[in-house]
Amino acid sequence: VFTGDFANDTASAITVTGAGSTLRSTATVIFRGGSTTRVVAGGSISAGDDVFISGGGVATDGTVMVSGGGSSLAGDDLFVGQNGATGSLTFSSGGSGAFAIIGVDDSQLAGSTGTLLIESGAVVQGTGLKIANRSFANTGTVIITGANSALTITGAGATTIGAESTSTGALHIQTGAVFNTSKGTMTINPTGPLNL
Repeated sequence: VFTGDFANDTASAITVTGAGSTLRSTATVIFRGGSTTRVVAGGSISAGDDVFISGGGVATDGTVMVSGGGSSLAGDDLFVGQNGATGSLTFSSGGSGAFAIIGVDDSQLAGSTGTLLIESGAVVQGTGLKIANRSFANTGTVIITGANSALTITGAGATTIGAESTSTGALHIQTGAVFNTSKGTMTINPTGPLNL
């Protein structure tokens, strides 16, 4: 357990593996610096505050993969791709994620790229979704693919895809996958296609 923020700022690899294996911070968790993080075979990472995959005030890349039943990543707001850097987050093979607002390339600096991939039976939930929602030269992509793969926006949470101009945002819902939203609004702006 880390008291305060945890940030991996180096081009290194972290693997959290096995049921009961946990990396936990009481505050923000940040993966950047060219780092790669894997959560597998029932391991978990949790943050008491926000989770950043790249960004967090520094323009360096980060990659996180969560794979296997019981494997999880959780925190408050999630940011994938910020500060002119590239962030990549993949949930696969029954892995799961739970967050407040999910921001994929919710960035005010040009050159940011964020990708969220949910595949092969993984499930992720949040209270809102923003994909490349700001008018800067950025790219945000969310892909949900494969049987039983799901992204769920709970309660009255809003979904915003794209911006009025400049950015490129897309939500792809592919064969066998599900995007669930209940009472919230969905806004598809000019730069944000929804592909079914």
